[in-house]
Amino acid sequence: RRKKKTPSLEEQYEAETAGMSAAERLRFLRKKRQENMMVRRESVAGDDFMAEVANNMKKKGKERQRGEGEQVEEERKRRQMQEEMKAKEQEAERKEREEQEARERELRREQERQRILTVLFEVVYQRALHLRRALGDGRARPASFLQLWCPPLDNITRGSGRDTIV
Repeated sequence: RRKKKTPSLEEQYEAETAGMSAAERLRFLRKKRQENMMVRRESVAGDDFMAEVANNMKKKGKERQRGEGEQVEEERKRRQMQEEMKAKEQEAERKEREEQEARERELRREQERQRILTVLFEVVYQRALHLRRALGDGRARPASFLQLWCPPLDNITRGSGRDTIV
């Protein structure tokens, strides 16, 4: 026995349109195509319940993903804000340290100035006492201002890189 082969769609259409003119055949084919499209739409609508369930599941999945995405984004923003705050605090601490170091340097400079002024004052004071004694007893008669304030060369010694008055 031989099974009968079902004719293909093309063969069916040829059999149905065998005696038609080209224009009639074209109208017939358009009509069949529209019918097939309607059948497909109806079959899709027939599976409507399952399709709707599937669509709802997809939507819920997307909403869940969207919600998770928003949470991830909020967490990222929160971490970014924390990092920015930490960076600002570190910058403020760095500036405070620099300002403190500058204040300490200025204080050391001022102390050094005061020390130098004290040393200079002591030298001038000692020189003035020496001159007062010398002038007071009449022994010394300075010829110029230089002799009054500058010590004689034999009283200057060299020591540790500084000139010192003896």
